[in-house]
Amino acid sequence: MEVNKRQKEQFVIYLKAIACILITNSHCSNIYPISFLAVGGSFGNAIFFALSGYCLARIALPFGKWIKKRIVRLIPALILILLISANVIEKWEYLFSLPASKIIHFYINKYWFVFAILLYYPIFYIIFHSGEKAKRCLQIYIIGYVIYYLFFLNTNVFSVELEGFSPFKVYFYFGIFVLGGILYQDQEKVKQSMRKYQKILIFLLFVAAFMWGGIYGSILVLKKMYKYQFLIHSSIFLFTLILMILMILNSQKINIFNIKYNVVKRTINMISESTLEIYLVQVTFLEKIETLSFPLSFVVFVFCAFVGGIVFHNLLDHLIRKIKVLGEKKIENEKK
Repeated sequence: MEVNKRQKEQFVIYLKAIACILITNSHCSNIYPISFLAVGGSFGNAIFFALSGYCLARIALPFGKWIKKRIVRLIPALILILLISANVIEKWEYLFSLPASKIIHFYINKYWFVFAILLYYPIFYIIFHSGEKAKRCLQIYIIGYVIYYLFFLNTNVFSVELEGFSPFKVYFYFGIFVLGGILYQDQEKVKQSMRKYQKILIFLLFVAAFMWGGIYGSILVLKKMYKYQFLIHSSIFLFTLILMILMILNSQKINIFNIKYNVVKRTINMISESTLEIYLVQVTFLEKIETLSFPLSFVVFVFCAFVGGIVFHNLLDHLIRKIKVLGEKKIENEKK
């Protein structure tokens, strides 16, 4: 049982690392000589949110304890990076000259990924705590997406993947978050019904990727087909769904690196464990690094993002453990 569990989780580790690399690459548009090389952020976001839903779908705790675990993972890292950002990047003097609403808006946009997932958590808990209404909620979500797209979204300009905390973008990725949870619940059904269609699934995976590239290119390069922006989200949703199904089907086989590649394996594990901190560090220091010339800017950015993020994760983890131990000792002393 334990071996099977570890093997099943291998694809989560690898995909989290890949998602992290794709998101990091997408932040390099002002670093690369050719900005179109900075692609993959949408797929990285989708993979990460689907994995998050997949890993969180089995809810066995009351809401208070469940959300506490999530907050302890996110909030300390966010607060520390906000303090670093305010002191090192934006400067306190500049921030204090702005209205509070603008400061809040600025940081929500800058770290939209974190604020989006914080918004997702309580809704996700409500959907999956009862266990049986996730598919119905996904159907309602799709209806809501169609209504918003047809009647409220400005399809005369590019609107589906705006920078920062864009409401429509955040709404879209919540659907993928829920999709990941549904796939966890139905993984046995997926294995039984989809195993014989793996070649077709691989073909459709490439179709989804090419569809995304075609419509995205037509909009951004040719300035055409704005009314078909929904195909960008459709292709991302389809790509993520198929990728997750393929991973579930092959979860027992996925152990990409054997013992002689132990260093590579350890690196992937460190990236996978530090995805939050890698994201926070790179977003915080990106503007400063962009002022350097290429390729130095790229080297510094990658080093800062991955090495800085991993170090930040380990320091934060050590700090949280220390605080937890001190708290436990305090409780024991009070009992005595």
